[in-house]
Amino acid sequence: MKGERTAQFESFHLFASRLDVSPRGVVAFSSKYLERDALFFWSLEQGKVVGRYEFPELVNILSPAWAPDGQSVVFSGLAVSGYSDLYRLWLAEGEGRLERLTSDRYQDLDPTLSPDGRTVVFSSDRTPFGLDGAHNLFKLDLATGAVTYLTYGDWHDDQPRWAANGRIYFASDRDGTFQVYSVDTAGTGRRETNTLNGAFDPQWVDEEHGLVLGGSRRRRTRRRRSRSPESAPRPSGPGRSSRARSTVAPTRRRTSTSSASTSPRATPSSRPGSGRPRAPSFSSATC
Repeated sequence: MKGERTAQFESFHLFASRLDVSPRGVVAFSSKYLERDALFFWSLEQGKVVGRYEFPELVNILSPAWAPDGQSVVFSGLAVSGYSDLYRLWLAEGEGRLERLTSDRYQDLDPTLSPDGRTVVFSSDRTPFGLDGAHNLFKLDLATGAVTYLTYGDWHDDQPRWAANGRIYFASDRDGTFQVYSVDTAGTGRRETNTLNGAFDPQWVDEEHGLVLGGSRRRRTRRRRSRSPESAPRPSGPGRSSRARSTVAPTRRRTSTSSASTSPRATPSSRPGSGRPRAPSFSSATC
């Protein structure tokens, strides 16, 4: 697939939306299609689009996530009214029925379903800190519609992904730099990474391979010192002079994907005084 080449895939929402693959090998993703977003389904086996859904009431679609049984997809949708809520598209027998899961003035993003398909965890600004842009994680009971806190604080908890081991992995800047954390359904969490340039977008693979996550690394900058006046060459003639020059190699930033094991090694926090409230149930661990 290539974006920005056809009207069908006019623009992918890179770095703002995630895609998900069903056990049957069907990729769910969103793309701008004509005047608004559409939800696409691409078969890896057939190498083509096998489904496309458009919704008149939605202008933006982000981060679709498959239900474990493959019968529905949950995603974040921005309505014409300007509110961002969670929706569920039922696909059984080609039904194509859209169900609204949340309906309020808060911004609800990045849904992920539990292994039993009964609960959705998502990121939202529905806290007093949300007025300043903070996001926390919440649980949505699909049977009752009840929403409860999973994390709470003045930071950004984003990109949750529910793993088969029962933990929810997510990215957070609660210590100043985005790192990967995990939390159980009771709200007890731990830090999973401690990298210099940050880690984000975690995805659980299995017990053997652990996590796949995004990160960035910097190339070392080389500097050449300018020569001192004493060592600089003297003018070779009237009106001619030589000047020492200093050059700096440009810094390149590259994005890479790495894997991390989730076996924690207990270490003391490297930044005990961050100036922000920290959830007392979280402990530090590195991969």
